[in-house]
Amino acid sequence: MSQIQEIKERVDLVEIVGERVKLQRSGKNYRGLCPFHSEKSPSFFVSPDLQTFKCFGCGKQGDVFTFLEEYERLTFREGLELLAKKVGIELINDTFDPQEQMRQRVLAALDAAQKYFAYLLNEHKVGEAGRAYLKNRQTTASTIKNFGLGFAADGWDHLTTYLTKKKKFTTEELIAAGLVIEGKNNRVYDRFRNRVMFPLHDHRGRVVGFSGRTLAADVKEAKYINSPETMVYHKRNLLFGYTQNLNAIREKEAAIVVEGEFDVLSSVQAHVKNVVAVKGSALATEQVRLLNRVAKTIYLSLDADSAGIEATKRAIEVVQGFDLSLRVIPVAGGKDPDDLARQNPAQWRELVKQHQAAFDYLLVQVSKQHDLKSAAGQRAVSDELLGLVLKVEHPVERNFYLQKLGETLSTPVHVLEDQLNRLQRKQEISTGKRARYASQGQSAQSGNQSSKSPNDSPNTNNNSDQEETATPTDKLEETIWQLAWQHPDPNQTVQELTKLNFTDPLLTKLQNELQKFLKNHKQFAMSDFAKSIPGELTDIVTRLYVINKDFPEDQIAKIWQDTLGQIQMRQYRQRLQEISQKLKEFDQLETLSQEQETQQQTLFVEHMKLTKSLQNQIDQV
Repeated sequence: MSQIQEIKERVDLVEIVGERVKLQRSGKNYRGLCPFHSEKSPSFFVSPDLQTFKCFGCGKQGDVFTFLEEYERLTFREGLELLAKKVGIELINDTFDPQEQMRQRVLAALDAAQKYFAYLLNEHKVGEAGRAYLKNRQTTASTIKNFGLGFAADGWDHLTTYLTKKKKFTTEELIAAGLVIEGKNNRVYDRFRNRVMFPLHDHRGRVVGFSGRTLAADVKEAKYINSPETMVYHKRNLLFGYTQNLNAIREKEAAIVVEGEFDVLSSVQAHVKNVVAVKGSALATEQVRLLNRVAKTIYLSLDADSAGIEATKRAIEVVQGFDLSLRVIPVAGGKDPDDLARQNPAQWRELVKQHQAAFDYLLVQVSKQHDLKSAAGQRAVSDELLGLVLKVEHPVERNFYLQKLGETLSTPVHVLEDQLNRLQRKQEISTGKRARYASQGQSAQSGNQSSKSPNDSPNTNNNSDQEETATPTDKLEETIWQLAWQHPDPNQTVQELTKLNFTDPLLTKLQNELQKFLKNHKQFAMSDFAKSIPGELTDIVTRLYVINKDFPEDQIAKIWQDTLGQIQMRQYRQRLQEISQKLKEFDQLETLSQEQETQQQTLFVEHMKLTKSLQNQIDQV
């Protein structure tokens, strides 16, 4: 057995998923809200017997490694290491593929850079300017240590020299980490110079990038610069302060979202610790998904300028489908959370409690920008906010916003509803046109690719199309498999499955695999059978086993017998029709050969036996 297989055997997928997703028992399986897409009704299932997960909403499925890769954004190797450590297995083969090796080196370089920057800030004389700046911003020593702040010296190659000469990193690795920039003649220089450094951590606490605040008053560069997108740093996936303030967010079941790093630092020092910062003003779907793991409410405290208003609109759209409440903590007087938390911590703590619904906040801010006494002003406000209301999924919430807007504009709700319906129809027409254009493009593309082999098409696991097209006959055949696996005596029921004739080609293939399995195993175990089947059958086995119908446990044996009888009767009737047709063909012949007479007699006997069996089944119904 390979180490990978050994780890899979010793890991419990239900435990791994359950540590990250709230699961509830559903028959032999577990279900919960899918962590990979927005939903309000659970369609995400985990099977302890199959050690697989599947979402019947977005189609994602796989094993424990797939789950960690998708949920934690881990590579296969990182997931393997995490699980090996969890079950106490020491990995023998420590070799990496080139890309994984580069990833590990990039993370090591970033970690080394953070330690170097922190050393300069806290212990070296070159960091005196950084220490003075942070003291002026009232940033305490404990905050500096907790968030790992540092300082980048004012020179072209201080970091490059340290990491290449002393730590033996290559310039290629430093470029991949976003720490240096390649200039003319292949010369490299430090990206961050004369800046206070904020390390950016992923949700696992690893340093994946930096943000640097310049100390130069007349610098031509931006006040803040960030790491570029790299193989480990993706701006949309990160929230500054998430790892440091995770416990506070969990405790409050709420996260305050601010714009900048100092907003977070000053808020924490003011004893408001459930706070994170977006890199920019717009809240991305990936960031909302991260917060949705630990919070029930998001409080936005962004600048009250046009960018902040647009960010609030965007946030209302992004949270749709998540089980989250979105509210706003407005900071007046041109201040930001950093200013207020430093100058008047008590006032910031009090303001945090005075939040309002995001739509109410927008309604006030947008109304301030227009003259509501004029028709043009009212139209501008309604046009701007109705487009947002249209994106609200819940009908009660949508109606509430319409009433609020109607009160502000002194306009009957039915008038706004009419306008909303017109907007929706316009959007549907526009969407339909785009869909037709896309369809035409795909048709043309498929025409150009018609000479390709079917094997040229990409093979994906994440599709849920198959289960939605089954006919009633298919459903009956699928049900018999589900019942066989749930039956108190599956050893008996699976033997019966091998005797049936299935019309579904996939079920026929599955039956063949079952027959092979039973030849080599005295006892039927679902977990062992699932491991023996080829990949093409994994999806249907997962679907049928995970989505068990809610059969009463004390009635499964009877339901099994009834369903088996229905399938057998259907097969008897089908075979009787085939025999009758064949006998009719014999009757139309003037003479029969000896062989044909034998066939005819055999069919007569079979017909009588099947008729009797069918009658017995009918009598039992």
